Amino acid sequence: MVSNDALVQPPEYFSDWERTVIIPEILKGIYDCLAERPFEECNNDMWVWPNLITDELCQNAPPALFLTSEFDSCRKAATQGAEVYRRNKRLLAFGITPGSAHFDYSNYNL
Repeated sequence: MVSNDALVQPPEYFSDWERTVIIPEILKGIYDCLAERPFEECNNDMWVWPNLITDELCQNAPPALFLTSEFDSCRKAATQGAEVYRRNKRLLAFGITPGSAHFDYSNYNL
């Protein structure tokens, strides 16, 4: 839960594949539970949606590493987060594991 895109962006924002796995009605319930309050009350809250972090706070945050997978429903969110940290010179690295999906597991020692 780093981006509120699934609930605020129009369907055409997402690719055909993403629209098959990003189902706003389901995600809204998950997000409401994780935020411990209704989505409508925290839609613009950076403490709920880390990708909304202000530049000032990001510039004082520890450096971050963003990893995602090629077929990840959260790939856009990871890319957005990496851009925020890159813009603020706090990005250590950004990686996309090729050929993998959201629930895949990788051996990073290979």
